Amino acid sequence: MGVHRLRTIQGLLRLRPRAAEGGGVCLRLEPPQALPWLPKVTTNNPEETPQRLRLPEYASCDSPFACAAAPIIARKWLPVVVCHLLNGPKRFSELKRNIPYASAKVLTENLRFMVEEGMILREVRGEHTVEVWYHLTGRGKDLGTVIKAMNSWGEKWLQVPVGSGAYLDKGTGARSKKANIPLATQW
Repeated sequence: MGVHRLRTIQGLLRLRPRAAEGGGVCLRLEPPQALPWLPKVTTNNPEETPQRLRLPEYASCDSPFACAAAPIIARKWLPVVVCHLLNGPKRFSELKRNIPYASAKVLTENLRFMVEEGMILREVRGEHTVEVWYHLTGRGKDLGTVIKAMNSWGEKWLQVPVGSGAYLDKGTGARSKKANIPLATQW
């Protein structure tokens, strides 16, 4: 393992105090936002792909393409952006209004990343007043199947807020005042 890769992995580890346990220290693996050794894949033909652009080997993974796609799909708010763009082209202001919990910085970073990776097209319209529209490409539209699978899983296993402090359990349809939030969202 190269020094650069090792430093990057170490950079993902963060120390954070455990308040509930008397101020001890625990390790937390931050979700990867952009891992520098994950290359952009521009072609499916191995002969046309330079060695430096080939996917890293995931020898220990039974689903190597799922392992390679995970850091991309795990980007903060990216699945939500894709979900909104599946309904048609949107401007930045529309996306920001529809995704209020995402900061403008995170939304901008995701849109730039998606343009660079060929998931969306950035279209500039207008002469005097400039409008920027974002459209999904074929690569971005294919993420729709992943989003639908995530939605199906969520319907079965998660609760969603329905207002006034109540939560709706999609599996049973029951309302409750207490959310059963998965551990991953409690960080």
